[in-house]
Amino acid sequence: MAAPLQFVAAIAIFAGWGIVARSIDLPPPLLLAIICGAGAATCAVMAKEPLKWHPHAIVVGTILAADLLLLILAYRRIDFATAVALHNAGPILVIMLAPVIAGDPFRLRSLLLAVAGCMAVAVVCGAKISEAGPDTLSGICFALMSAVTLALSMLVQRKLMKQGENVINTVLQYNIVLCLWYVVAMIVWPMMEGEDGFPDWSIRISDVVSAILAGILAQGGAMLLFNSASRHLDSDGMARLSLLGPMMTVLMGALFYAETPNLIQIMGLVVILATSLGFHNKSLPRSRKTDLLND
Repeated sequence: MAAPLQFVAAIAIFAGWGIVARSIDLPPPLLLAIICGAGAATCAVMAKEPLKWHPHAIVVGTILAADLLLLILAYRRIDFATAVALHNAGPILVIMLAPVIAGDPFRLRSLLLAVAGCMAVAVVCGAKISEAGPDTLSGICFALMSAVTLALSMLVQRKLMKQGENVINTVLQYNIVLCLWYVVAMIVWPMMEGEDGFPDWSIRISDVVSAILAGILAQGGAMLLFNSASRHLDSDGMARLSLLGPMMTVLMGALFYAETPNLIQIMGLVVILATSLGFHNKSLPRSRKTDLLND
């Protein structure tokens, strides 16, 4: 499969995270532990070389573990359009932090892009806060925190990722780290919810099977497609194709949950995505073959 088709297929699968979050009735850490475990098993079956651990896998996997958990929590509390708009504000933070963390040169144009993006985020948040209850407010916070983890993931991977590394082993390492963190989260979760001991979670076999299938598809197939395609696409191509992801997510919200975004949400999302595209076009070298993971 050609690299652009691989990339678009991966983006389309990732766009279904909101449906996974809402349709599979399992506690978030348990849901993600099963999904990432299934993804790891898929990669292990496909691996042709012995697993060689790299330190960056632990760092990136830890950030991605936080990112997925926050995104799941956001999707369960707010509409898809708001969640995906705030999550995709991550590159705006990259614009502001790249000179400090990645050593990129400061650019006035990048600062202006960041200001415009932050204003769009504020408008989207303001539109939701005006009618918000406790769940909506917490959902907005989770989505904003997921933007931070997305930005950290982009910055860390730009700094640590080595070109030419085995794609299957890379994804396998990420999934193992993710799964381990979610097992830890399963132990900590009851204390966060004020419960004594391990919670009495009602678990249906159908939900477990659905989570396994989601893991094979998303954390296995989609991540492999994404990372494989990323090695053959330049940053401009990746940025433009990535814009399909948020649009697909909003479309899924409209089709499956009758969540039609209003004009403010659409305008805010467009500005945020335009800012992200401007970041990719100007801040990443065209020859750079990245291994960024897009949620």
